Amino acid sequence: MTEPSASQHPRRRRWAPKVRTGCSTCRLRRVKCDETKPSCLKCTTTGRRCDGYAYGLHPAVAAKPATTGIVQPAVKITPPQVDATREEIELFHYFRVVVSGQITGAFDEMSWTDNLLQAIQQQPAIWSACIAASALHRVYIDMPTMKTTVASQRDSLYLMGLKQYHSSLKHIISITQQDIVSLDEQLSILTANLLFLALSWYRGDMVEGFNHLCNGMMLIAQWRLLPLLLESDGSRQNSLLPAESLLLTYMRADNSTMPSRDADKSVLDTIVIPPAVSSKDFASPSDAYFELEFLWNAVLKITRKTSLSSEQADQGPTPDILYTFRPVSQRWGEKLMRFKNSNDYLETYMESIVALKVRHAFIEVLLSLDLNASELGWDAFDKSFSNIVELAETLAKRLEAYISSKQSRSGPASNIVRLAASMTDALGHVAWRCRNYRIRHRALDIIQRIQIKHYPTDNTVLAKISVALVMEEESIWAHPETNGCGCVPRSSICLRHRIVYSRIQWAADGDFLLFLRTMDDISNNRPARSVNVMQWTKAM
Repeated sequence: MTEPSASQHPRRRRWAPKVRTGCSTCRLRRVKCDETKPSCLKCTTTGRRCDGYAYGLHPAVAAKPATTGIVQPAVKITPPQVDATREEIELFHYFRVVVSGQITGAFDEMSWTDNLLQAIQQQPAIWSACIAASALHRVYIDMPTMKTTVASQRDSLYLMGLKQYHSSLKHIISITQQDIVSLDEQLSILTANLLFLALSWYRGDMVEGFNHLCNGMMLIAQWRLLPLLLESDGSRQNSLLPAESLLLTYMRADNSTMPSRDADKSVLDTIVIPPAVSSKDFASPSDAYFELEFLWNAVLKITRKTSLSSEQADQGPTPDILYTFRPVSQRWGEKLMRFKNSNDYLETYMESIVALKVRHAFIEVLLSLDLNASELGWDAFDKSFSNIVELAETLAKRLEAYISSKQSRSGPASNIVRLAASMTDALGHVAWRCRNYRIRHRALDIIQRIQIKHYPTDNTVLAKISVALVMEEESIWAHPETNGCGCVPRSSICLRHRIVYSRIQWAADGDFLLFLRTMDDISNNRPARSVNVMQWTKAM
């Protein structure tokens, strides 16, 4: 991990007074809590887990508060081989209250909040990675930096983060030197690596984060973990870590970073894990999501490299390499239908099912796409795009109703935040590929309405990309070059001026540049041009 000087690493934020009331989560984050009970809206509307109102229950702790304000239990919480300091134990509780909830997705929250925390207390590699991630999360995300005393503590936390990062690496190396690496040890390595990925992104080092992501994806493929989990219920039930949630987190990270990768040059885009559908029926939306996400990942990667959006021209006919995925998608749809008609289905699953259908509907579009057609081939899917938008609209309205509600909700209800955010990438593809003005702008409208500006559900980058891409493409309507080209304002974009290539490039400060190419650029061998995203998104 690159080690910048401590004076350079923090992002400054304005000073705020100490928070002495409110829920445990808001107090730890040092933000003002609205104190709604039983769970505050400040947490539930941003996808965080509200840990409730524990103050006043531990007077002994109140007399001598810990650095992080977290109550420590008397039982030993570290792995047997680890003798943790008081500060490290406080950082573990910071991870438990704040960081762990930011790793979860819409379908796997309980697995992470329970199993992951147990694994941290048993595996030294994960323990050290957890402490490193917590320390750097405090430094870069949550910690005020205006006072000298706070700056001194920040530097100490930063050095501790580096120390624990290297300690975790040593534990991982010792595991890999064994003749046989067990399933639990494989999952421990992947979990520690996932925390390395998180702390890299906390620091704004996207390149280092991509390297960790690439390492993890290669290990998942090398160890054949997907077929193992689908074929053996015993492995899934007896493993120390939540294997499905772990793999899903890698899938989400891989999927969410596709816009920032060049499909022809990225190693990550060469790692395609063949999707599979278990013979067992779904027992929950999480089961359905687990199988769907691998299908989404594989289909997106293949179409990125071989579809009509490819930079290369005149490559000859493209073989139908998606044929093996169509029966997988069909079986998934049949299993979802059986699940909806089964005794396992609950009405509270409705929102999850809608989010799953949005993703599956776009996969079906990709699997029906003629890879040998021109960019105009997308125009045949206006009806499918319209159906996706209609589905997404129902979930967007539920999110708005939830956020505007004054009544606090806890448990599954707050998951609507993550579920709505999970639709952003599918809607972004609709906004890009659909040139029907009404449909694409409805998709854009929903994307902007479901923006969540808080990690881990932060989908603002994808939202900005979608808006900038559409606005940039439609700006041709005001250009004199449109004369005779076939573009019709508020109606259609001709083949020549359609954007067929886009990627983002991360800057050192965590900002990004958007690069685009039209069919005309490709025909005339012009390089990708950068776009001023702020020009189109400053009102967002």
